[in-house]
Amino acid sequence: MNPRKSQSPVHIKLSQEQQEQLISSIRTHFETALDQEISYFHAKSLMTFFMAELGPLVYNQAVQDAHQFMQDKLGDLESTLYEPETL
Repeated sequence: MNPRKSQSPVHIKLSQEQQEQLISSIRTHFETALDQEISYFHAKSLMTFFMAELGPLVYNQAVQDAHQFMQDKLGDLESTLYEPETL
């Protein structure tokens, strides 16, 4: 077992319906783009592999994007609400 993955706090959970849609998409992609048939089992294995490998990367990028968005909005809020003080 890869120790990096067992310590990851990111646990992406997909519903059964989402999993079925992804597996179907993988199978369709193989048939149309690669002109190969792929079994349900192999498509599910690919989905699991890519979720483990890409999931944390995509999750972290989304968190960074959300953080930057919030920082930008807070910066706008500060400049909008700032009232100059007169002494």
